[in-house]
Order: sequence, then structure tokens, then C-alpha cells
Amino acid sequence: MMIKHIIWDFDGTLFDSYPGMVNAFLRALKKYEVEAEYDEVLKLFLNSEKTAVQYYQNQFLLGEELTEVYQDEKSHIDLSNMLPFPYAKEVCQRIKEAGRYNYILTHRGSTTYDILRKNGMVELFTEIVTKDNQFARKPDPEAIYYLLDKYQIHPKEAMIVGDREIEILLGQKAKVKTCFYESGNREPELQADYRVKSLEEVLTILNIES
Repeated sequence: MMIKHIIWDFDGTLFDSYPGMVNAFLRALKKYEVEAEYDEVLKLFLNSEKTAVQYYQNQFLLGEELTEVYQDEKSHIDLSNMLPFPYAKEVCQRIKEAGRYNYILTHRGSTTYDILRKNGMVELFTEIVTKDNQFARKPDPEAIYYLLDKYQIHPKEAMIVGDREIEILLGQKAKVKTCFYESGNREPELQADYRVKSLEEVLTILNIES
């Protein structure tokens, strides 16, 4: 079956947002006089934001207040500095022009829309599923099942694109195609159906001219 429905991860896949998030978290830790290495925090964030927060809460007995301080620091991130990866916008445009469909599935909240609007990309997506939808977190396939059911999508006609192993696992659970985007120096243990070094290569997978 032709892949007609592309489900995108947001942070680290469409947008290079990790630097801002990690630096905000480092600033939050400094308020507790906790020094941490950027790469160490990034590694935890690549699992999930929640994983990073819980690790330092437990390691330094910081409690729930760390979450509030981090959220405050994160609210000061300049969203205009959060830019899409090369070809992200162009690829999504070509997919839509070819009569196929883009979706976003992210743990991020309403700032997803703010960032997309600043980059003129909201209209490229059929639906944007954020944490505000209150589905179970990845790799639970609940959110993908929601999309498959709502838009009557056969799993073989869908592909999830992400930069972490968690998206590969999510796709495998939902029985959709998986594409691993090598946006960082990470090597997943799970085997994805496809791997790309540039988002432009997604068009090749879909047999869409760039």
C-alpha cells in the first residue's frame, strides 16, 4: 500500500528545540546550586522531558518545585529562535501538494501551535495532537489509534517519523511504518523500516518529487 499519512514527532524531528529546552533546565538546576553537564541532560531529554525532571528530583531530592521552576524558565525561551530543521517546511508542503496528509504527535503542549504559526506551518497539518489531548504518553499507541480511527487510515498507509527510539517502538506497537531521523548522534537499538539523514529523503521514501 502507498504511504499516504505521515505522523511527525515535533521536538528533534521537525524543530531543533532541544538546545533551548536543555538550557532552560540547566538554569533551573542552577537555582538549586546543582551543576549538570549539557550532554548528560540532553541524553535524558531524548528519552523524555519527564524522565529528566524525575531523575534530578530523585537524585538531589528536589521535589515537585523543580518542575515549576523549569516550566518558568522554559516560558522565557524565545520561540522565534526555535527554527525548523532544514527541509522540514518544504517536505510537509510537498506532501500536502501531492494529496497526502501530515499529522503531528507530540508531548509538547500549546506552544506547538505558537511555534508552527511563527513559521507559517499550521495549515500543513491535518491534525496536531499535543499533551492537551490527554492521550497516554509515547510509546503507548493510544494517540495513533485515535488518528487511524478518526481518519479511517489503514496502518500500512501510515508512517511515523521521529528522532528517538520511542517513536520506533510506538510505530511498531501501532503496526505503522517507522522512519528514524538521524538528527543527532544517537543509534537506536530497534530497527526502523527507514532511516534518513535529511528530512528531504522522506520524499524519496514516499516517491514524491522534491
